[in-house]
Amino acid sequence: MKSILLVLSLFISLSVHASDQDVLLNNYTHVYDLSQHKGQTFLAFMKETVKPALDEVATEGYQIADGETINAVYEYVDEKIQKNVQRNGGIEAVMEIAEGLQGETVTLNDLPQKIAALNRSVDRYDLSTFLGLASGGGVAVQFYKNNYAYNVHYDTTEQKSGRSFSVGTTRPANDVSYKVYLDDLDQYTRHQDVDNLPQFYKAILESLLDSNPKNYAKVTDFGQTVLSDFLAVYMAEQARNLMDGRVTTHWDAALLEVTLLASFHAGQEEFKLYYQNPADGETTFTGTVLEQARCAIPSKDRKATMRDYWQFSRRVDDTKNCGRSGVNITKNEFRKLGAEITQYMKTNHPEYVEEVVSAMGLDADVENLYQELSEFIISSKAKDSLGPKAYKISAAWVNFLEQVTASAEDITTELSE
Repeated sequence: MKSILLVLSLFISLSVHASDQDVLLNNYTHVYDLSQHKGQTFLAFMKETVKPALDEVATEGYQIADGETINAVYEYVDEKIQKNVQRNGGIEAVMEIAEGLQGETVTLNDLPQKIAALNRSVDRYDLSTFLGLASGGGVAVQFYKNNYAYNVHYDTTEQKSGRSFSVGTTRPANDVSYKVYLDDLDQYTRHQDVDNLPQFYKAILESLLDSNPKNYAKVTDFGQTVLSDFLAVYMAEQARNLMDGRVTTHWDAALLEVTLLASFHAGQEEFKLYYQNPADGETTFTGTVLEQARCAIPSKDRKATMRDYWQFSRRVDDTKNCGRSGVNITKNEFRKLGAEITQYMKTNHPEYVEEVVSAMGLDADVENLYQELSEFIISSKAKDSLGPKAYKISAAWVNFLEQVTASAEDITTELSE
């Protein structure tokens, strides 16, 4: 009897989760299942499917949902988003705005003005994003059951546009920032699920190399949420990457390389990375960093974490751009670490390097495998389909990263000398 009740309880729990998800998902015209695009790279999926759909919504617009639907979405989304609504008059004020715009076709560019015409006391841009999320103002992509990304308000050419929201097994829709993602990646890889890392990386690599997310099933619940956050942010950066008609390694490559470097930090009691001190410009391999400050030189020391791959602009005197931030700002530092790990592995565990080199068809004198991988899959010359090669590359990389984790303390000792 107890086992029957347990199964029934689990069924009800999953049903409620699915029902809550539908509150948001049903508002989207453009909904895609990543697994249905198996056989092409993630970049090809973005180029052929996601980016055209985002452009269509940006130019033709979408209809604002009714107040009841907006309220249902508000009840579903993460607390972070709810607090943003509360700062703008609360859900009642937002519902009233939605009722005033219900059924009207809007775009990301004219919605803020329409909101202001109804209520000038709210932040028109913040609420524009929320109404866009709730009304289907973009593209929804399912990675795996209970794991989605919602890509909202991307312009056709403006690379600063757009927001991506992630849904994971352990959390409803949330606006994922780099800081949130890196903090959760730190928790997952260094403190919670170190033994699950190979499955996590296999799921990432097979998703990027062949649009095949089936290995989600072998990732822990929290790991699935972190994985969906990665893919949601990666989609955002690839959408922006595609806006100028060409593809080069940029923010998407930075996100991928830093995520792979987490295997080096995993399991180590002390976290060390290459860090450029904003005060003196010196780069050292260290476990101590400065607490970040927007448009200012920081001064307070603290222990380093994965978050420190994200930084504010170092051009603190540039009032127009000093507030910008991201992982690509630390490119010189994480690329240096990637090169050092590659050289260590070539010297001490050459069989793992050779396996990756063979699978990817690289030259034997490769200097930085991490950079080679991002350039391999994020390029105008990248193939749209890799076939069985995708799985050879994934398997080789998972083996390589496992050995990096096993050798991490020795690598750290060598780099600290």
